[in-house]
Amino acid sequence: MGEAQPLIGERIAVRGTSGSGKTTLAHNISVALEIPHIELDALFWRPNWTETPDDEFAQLVDQATSQPRWVICGGFTRIRHHIDPRTDTLIWLDYPFWVVFWQLLKRTVRRGAKREMLWGHSQERLWSQFFTKQSILWWMITTHGKNHKRCEEYFTHPDKSKINHRFRHPRETEVWLNRIRGTTNSEALRRS
Repeated sequence: MGEAQPLIGERIAVRGTSGSGKTTLAHNISVALEIPHIELDALFWRPNWTETPDDEFAQLVDQATSQPRWVICGGFTRIRHHIDPRTDTLIWLDYPFWVVFWQLLKRTVRRGAKREMLWGHSQERLWSQFFTKQSILWWMITTHGKNHKRCEEYFTHPDKSKINHRFRHPRETEVWLNRIRGTTNSEALRRS
């Protein structure tokens, strides 16, 4: 009988559509495994939603992922060639459109109403989130299908050198996360 696939590794990438819960899951994994959490948005966005140039962004990502253990979250397909070779675990949050839209809508209203600061320097404004094409809601609407297709393509022929997880609903993710939380010994994680 073959050896069971490990539950999780030590260099973990969490992917999914905007609003799917990547940052929350990555944070929870970081806490459970006591490893650094790298948020790509925090590396990319400068004050007032100014973008970091691609070469500088790549350097920041390379520096952050040079550590032996981490969990990273974010979209940014243009930077994946810097991340994927270092990743041993890939997690896709491939939730239905309405699940993601509802989560993102609640988050957007909360952030806008409370004027939450993101990464210590930027805010989502309710006006722009509901009435402009710069809206994260609009971004999610226009990219959800593409992200689902990418996930489908990946899991048709997954990279077997990685631990791969595809979660199709937050409840499924929570069950898996509770297994991670319930295991404190990293060797036990690898044998799950």
